[in-house]
Amino acid sequence: MSTLTLSCPVIYCEEPPVITWCKLMDVENCTSLSENPNVRIWQQMPNNTEENLTTSYMHIRKITKNDSGLYRCSGSAYAPGRSIRVHVTGK
Repeated sequence: MSTLTLSCPVIYCEEPPVITWCKLMDVENCTSLSENPNVRIWQQMPNNTEENLTTSYMHIRKITKNDSGLYRCSGSAYAPGRSIRVHVTGK
């Protein structure tokens, strides 16, 4: 079984944002993703840094072709976030 870990670094001004993940179904619809037995999501701030930086990770266990698509992470409602394209091949 293959796994996949996506990372999303976010620079912030004051307080670290809560970063959310979604999977884009089309231009308008991004289905919110949350932890489940197959998906783990967490945030981590680097040690010993003066930068206002946090990184969110999403780890998918037992990845399948259905996990192919465009994923988006976002740290606020006012920022578009980052998009990451995933293409799963094989069985």
